[in-house]
Amino acid sequence: MRHKIERLARYIVTAETAEHRLFVWLRYPILPDKNLIVIARDDDTTFGILHSRFHELWSLRLGTSLEDRPRYTLTTTFATFPFPEELTPDKARGVLRRFGDRE
Repeated sequence: MRHKIERLARYIVTAETAEHRLFVWLRYPILPDKNLIVIARDDDTTFGILHSRFHELWSLRLGTSLEDRPRYTLTTTFATFPFPEELTPDKARGVLRRFGDRE
């Protein structure tokens, strides 16, 4: 993961367990600890989709919990999320480049 994030201008993180789901930007050389979920993306499109109400409801429904606090997991929450067509994290860069937006 470190190899991936050190090449990015910024990357997205969220707490694994939290009452409220927030995503924030971090910049290398700040390294996340074991309690943060890292999404190695630096585009605003992915950041915006992760903050959407639809993604919030998805993560509450498919995520797990620790006592009464929701847990966000890459395998059950992020990996299964139905990103909009052509805006999946693996395709977002090409779409942004095609429309001339910031990468």
